[in-house]
Amino acid sequence: MRKYLPICLNLEGHRSVVVGGGNVGTQKVRDFLDCGADVHVVSPVVSPYIREQFAAGRITLAERRYEPGDIAGAFLVVVATDDPETNAAVYAEASAAGQLVNVCDDPPHCNYIFASKIERGPLTISIFTHGTAPAFARRVRREMEAWLGPEYEALALLLAELRPRVKALEGLTQPDRQRIFERLVYSELLLMLREGRDEEARALAERLVREELGKT
Repeated sequence: MRKYLPICLNLEGHRSVVVGGGNVGTQKVRDFLDCGADVHVVSPVVSPYIREQFAAGRITLAERRYEPGDIAGAFLVVVATDDPETNAAVYAEASAAGQLVNVCDDPPHCNYIFASKIERGPLTISIFTHGTAPAFARRVRREMEAWLGPEYEALALLLAELRPRVKALEGLTQPDRQRIFERLVYSELLLMLREGRDEEARALAERLVREELGKT
């Protein structure tokens, strides 16, 4: 079985090319824009969403079939067409250039794959089966989505707010900062947020940070 390395890519400002403008291509455009990528789409037919993003100047668009050279300089390439010849041509060009390329629903022609994901604010959980059983990964995702309520997003946002403040404090070592955040995540904060006691949760977080700072 081929093994994939789970990594997180910073796409901000990086040219990312999507070949194909249907449902799958549109979703990839959404994902890439959310990550701040420089998105370019190549497709003779595109969705209303892609056309809207092009009209707003958020992406560039070549409204035609793929041509050699369309992916030159791309950091990331996604191929989402129903034309095997086009898919093979893009994959061959990207592979020869050493680019990251994914031909959707065709694992042998991918050097990276997309995980099934759950997002709760800044908390993202990725689930994948190394390309062997995508349907199973989707089932696991649905089950975990039901379990991960909105309180997980609220706690992730609160911790994201506190993190730069704690990091900016002088005299703290890495173990000091780790101790502070471990106490926060293992406290009653999640329960309070689940019960809608947001102000109490914020007050508790501030108190716990003060108490931990008093120990340093």
